[in-house]
Amino acid sequence: SLEEGVEGVLTREPFEQVVVTEDVLEEILGPVRYESEGATRVSVPGVVTGLAWKTTGGELLFIECSLVQGGRGTLTITGKLGEVMKESAAIALSWLKSKLP
Repeated sequence: SLEEGVEGVLTREPFEQVVVTEDVLEEILGPVRYESEGATRVSVPGVVTGLAWKTTGGELLFIECSLVQGGRGTLTITGKLGEVMKESAAIALSWLKSKLP
């Protein structure tokens, strides 16, 4: 028989018990999604992640930095960066310089 269930939805009683095991999980949820190398790279000192987005989706970016012995305190940007990313890098350098003794 049908009874009024949660939030007014009609349900059938009794409920059938369903056990989800690891064996059937992929069948239920679909194949495992591709995972990028992000989890392993962000544990390296001097590497952080950023996010680029477009109307078609997003992408994880890896931003790496290193201290150069005898450096002049300047910033070298490599790769194909837009103006906003270049500005963000310059702001980060200015912030670092303001915090140094």
